[in-house]
Amino acid sequence: MKHKILLTLLFAVLVQFCFGQNQNEWAPEGATWHYSYNNLSITGYIEIKYIGDSLIDGKVCKVLEKKLYSYDYVTTISDTINLGLEFTYSDSNKVYYYRFDQFFVLYNFNAQPGDWWEIAGWSIPGSCDSIGKIEVDSIGTIVINSDTLKYLKISRKDSSDWQFGSIIVEKIGCIDHYMFPEPFMCALDMDEGGPFRCYFDNNFGLYQSGIASACDYITSIDYLDYPDNNLIIYPNPVNNILNINWDDKINRQLNIKIFNLTGQLVLETNIEKDNKSQYIDLSTLPSNIYMIKLTDIDGNYWIKKIIVN
Repeated sequence: MKHKILLTLLFAVLVQFCFGQNQNEWAPEGATWHYSYNNLSITGYIEIKYIGDSLIDGKVCKVLEKKLYSYDYVTTISDTINLGLEFTYSDSNKVYYYRFDQFFVLYNFNAQPGDWWEIAGWSIPGSCDSIGKIEVDSIGTIVINSDTLKYLKISRKDSSDWQFGSIIVEKIGCIDHYMFPEPFMCALDMDEGGPFRCYFDNNFGLYQSGIASACDYITSIDYLDYPDNNLIIYPNPVNNILNINWDDKINRQLNIKIFNLTGQLVLETNIEKDNKSQYIDLSTLPSNIYMIKLTDIDGNYWIKKIIVN
């Protein structure tokens, strides 16, 4: 009788351990991410999908396939581009990815405020610093689809030319930027990713950030990288009216400047927050690519490429 009780308890512990470990598994069956994409005249989205396993340096890796689905507003050509594969694995609440013939930490959910780790990014020599450092500012939990998930708020620890999301959620990854580190102001138009749209897997279901009308929608809403991500512009590309939404964490008034690609100022206006949103009329601008700069009274600003049709 005693042996049966011990075996029953052992079985229960094993079941709890196994299912507990797999509850927030990285890249399980059906795992698919979508990210917005904008690059000069090209707009669209990137899909990253778990397609199988592979053995690298003795590690069983989740193989993630990356594809870009795009539309070029200059050539009017739709295209699907294979962006290659990523090799990742998870161990002890850390997610690793393969760069420069070795594994680097991508996400570390054991980290505490003040902890940091190195990220490896762009692989073209001379385009950017190869290595950057990410520091954890705060940690917590969030409930998504009835699952309680850890999250990290992070920032860059050094002055490297890399950008990463500021919020990382267990199982999903960055929920305000791309899955992997991206070059910033150092490799013109060489970026691959963009703001996070959706995550799905067979058990977890679908989670959407709300910045696009659908995961696989070609045109996008731009979720600007303001403090706490409280500023949104859409649509981009735009025909006539550009909508701007922001909340009370950003000063009520914004100064808007739009420049053409030669740096000439072609439009400037100030807008005051009215309820939840405002807009500017771009119908007087010729169809082209422009840079929009949004600045609040406190001096915070963000610059974004927009396409006017």
